[in-house]
Amino acid sequence: MKPAILVVDDDVAVCELLQDVLSEHVFTVLTCHTGQGALSRVQQ
Repeated sequence: MKPAILVVDDDVAVCELLQDVLSEHVFTVLTCHTGQGALSRVQQ
């Protein structure tokens, strides 16, 4: 199982860039664009 990283940024382009880069380095990358969305993700 790959380690997971949660990227939180309101800029969609930043999230996509980080997702592309980090996923190449064996991470599962989850993205959220709001703090509330991030809190919901973490609680799952």
